[in-house]
Amino acid sequence: MIFDSESSGASNDFEQATQLARAMVTQYGMSDKLGTVQLESPGSQPFAGAAYGQGPAYSQETAATIDSEVRRIINEAHENAREIIEAHREQHKIIAEALLKYETLDEKQILSLFKTGKMPEKDDQSEFPSEKAATFEESKKELERREAERHQELEDQPNLMRTQLVMLVKQLLVKLMMIRNRSRTILIKNNKSILEMHKLAACCIFFLLS
Repeated sequence: MIFDSESSGASNDFEQATQLARAMVTQYGMSDKLGTVQLESPGSQPFAGAAYGQGPAYSQETAATIDSEVRRIINEAHENAREIIEAHREQHKIIAEALLKYETLDEKQILSLFKTGKMPEKDDQSEFPSEKAATFEESKKELERREAERHQELEDQPNLMRTQLVMLVKQLLVKLMMIRNRSRTILIKNNKSILEMHKLAACCIFFLLS
């Protein structure tokens, strides 16, 4: 399609695509013509027993329909892939040229080339620690470290909330003691607000004990 030539390089792709399309038809029930029935088991060879007088567990008409549906699915997928490549021919060319220049590209670089046509700017705070790692082990350790930090942050959040709540209860208790001491010598008119503060303090204490 790109070089206007044919080669055997895609032979394995054809094999994998045919196996997947046949499984869609005979195992997964993805054919409107054959319906939601399983005609073959995973890993089975329908014509392997022909030499011993055994054939597949379906008629020749069904076999012809299976072949027709497999061919239809592959042809539709091939046409869809062709349309995608044609629609993004310019991005494909940019990425190919970058591969010739840099030999290898990571996920971040490919996305940047696809979206902007340029290589991404260097960022020390990259979300891809493997880009800065010299070996696989370093990359793995960096990912584990970041995961441990996230896990620790999640664990610290309830403790932080509990600490803040404890401080709030202490402040409420101090204010209640001050009001109580005043009430011995002066007439307190705002008894309702005092009752509300008592209720709030009781709720906070109940939450801390739960």
